[in-house]
Amino acid sequence: MHKLLFIVIFLSLTCFVFAQSNFKYIKQNVAYEDIFYNNIEAKHTSIYPFIASNEFDTIYKPEKLLSEERAYLKDTSNRKSSLLKMKFTPVLSALYYQSKNSEYMSFAKGFSLSSEYKKHISLNISAIHNNETYAKYISERIDSTNVIPHYGRKYSKRGDMYSYFDFRGYLSYSASKYINFQIGKDRNFIGDGYRSLFLSDNANPLSFIKTTVEIWKVKYLIMYNLHRDVNTSSDNLDLNEKYSVIHYLSWNIGKRVTMNLFESVVWRGADSTGYRGYDINYLNPIIFFRPIDFSIGSPDNVIMGIGGKIRVFKRTHLYSQFLIDEFKLSEIKAGNGWWANKFGIQAGIKSFHLFKVKNLYFQSELNAVRPFTYSHTTSLENYGNYYQSLAHPLGANFVEGLVLIQYSHKRLSLSTKTILAKYGLDANGVNYGQNIYRSYDDGRNEWGNSLLQGDLNEVMISEFKFRYLVNTKWNLNFDFGYRFRSNKSSAGSEKFNYIFFGLKTDLFYNDVDY
Repeated sequence: MHKLLFIVIFLSLTCFVFAQSNFKYIKQNVAYEDIFYNNIEAKHTSIYPFIASNEFDTIYKPEKLLSEERAYLKDTSNRKSSLLKMKFTPVLSALYYQSKNSEYMSFAKGFSLSSEYKKHISLNISAIHNNETYAKYISERIDSTNVIPHYGRKYSKRGDMYSYFDFRGYLSYSASKYINFQIGKDRNFIGDGYRSLFLSDNANPLSFIKTTVEIWKVKYLIMYNLHRDVNTSSDNLDLNEKYSVIHYLSWNIGKRVTMNLFESVVWRGADSTGYRGYDINYLNPIIFFRPIDFSIGSPDNVIMGIGGKIRVFKRTHLYSQFLIDEFKLSEIKAGNGWWANKFGIQAGIKSFHLFKVKNLYFQSELNAVRPFTYSHTTSLENYGNYYQSLAHPLGANFVEGLVLIQYSHKRLSLSTKTILAKYGLDANGVNYGQNIYRSYDDGRNEWGNSLLQGDLNEVMISEFKFRYLVNTKWNLNFDFGYRFRSNKSSAGSEKFNYIFFGLKTDLFYNDVDY
């Protein structure tokens, strides 16, 4: 009965496809982060999106709110007597990219709807249709997987133009200031970095049921998720069901230190015995998965991690994540490159008002993940969704460093982004552990594995962008910039650069780094 109830709830919500508006914009807006990080004590900054009714209403002055969501709060602040508040916003994106020999276009249109009832219940919906052309390194991947990066299945293709839909949203209910329930289909992000090794916004939105509880200095997150994914061990690439549960605990230890604990388990919807559905063993909201996995003899994919953030100066933060998929201490000590020593690490620093220059933001980050991490016996048990990684876009067997600098003044912002990455691809039929959608039982070496093994690829990305906020109610921006990308491998080197400009509503993003 519980399996049927869960499926009915998910299918019902998927039909409405509720959306979390402005997710990516809020996460990376410097002015927002400055206020959130530096003006509030004992807040949990590693769980995105934030719950507006719990945080926004208590920390912002209306004149400082520039984004659409903040404008919405300002718009409704003078109508406190109204039980039901609603805001309808058009969504528009029209971007043009010009390289030396090619041109690319992106045109999206749609809407977002935000509503709130008695400050306890809120509903956000977005529906967007996009037509877009891509560079060769992206279009080749789309044609082979039938998946648009970040969005899921392509709807159609005419010439070089791909068409796809983006439906997202959630229904939120705050039972009190301590507990919130959400159900819907959207992206979620766990971490303080630009990337996340726990859960990122890289893949297509997940259908989920989520609960957050905040008591004293602790915030606890529970997510029950429904995935749609391909079985890469089969020639049939139809979508299949798989499930996951995520537990995440954030603990503010004093005013400067935050510690995080993470765990997740992924399992396929059907196994050799037939339809499995949602496993009742994983419905317990407070247990650790690894002991239960051992007790039931489960082959499911369990991932655990620990992270944290330290405020070293008034406006400078150090943050990190350490993820463990599987390892044996004896094999690590032996130093023989056992394939199942699977783990990853992130370390970063971010600083606001750098060198005492107001609104000058700096962030530098290093990410490294060993081969075979996140993968499993089949793609229906790996840590992915819609043929995309749920964590870092490179999957595994990579090292990445990045630097972000942004300066903001009123409606104007200037930013630069530089990324250097190395990763090892499969070669000569050998599985070197970068592709998380390949079974780790397929063609691997038992020992002698090392970071960046295989066909080494070296990628450099450099971008400069000018942005001007045209319309605060729509969060409509004019973007103009330049982007350079190079890739070097055993097959040779490729260079790709272009200028871009256009109007964009920051409800979604188009960047595909890899």
